[in-house]
Amino acid sequence: MTKKIILFLLKAAAIFGLVVLLFFGSVYIGLFGHIYTKKELGEFKNFNASLVLSDNGSLIGKFFFENRTNASLELLPQGLIMP
Repeated sequence: MTKKIILFLLKAAAIFGLVVLLFFGSVYIGLFGHIYTKKELGEFKNFNASLVLSDNGSLIGKFFFENRTNASLELLPQGLIMP
């Protein structure tokens, strides 16, 4: 009986290992899309909304495709950074 259990566990581990290898292999060859390199991630530019200010510095309006603003880590809630 224990021999069957050990054999079953070995087969399950082999199947699991094969699935993990297939997953990592498919990610590596780009099956799920392009993986960015460290250089590409470092050069990423986030396009912000363009602000239109009056001569006294008050906001008149914004021009944007997507209304984005940059935020530093200090402005984010701690639960969002370290869940």
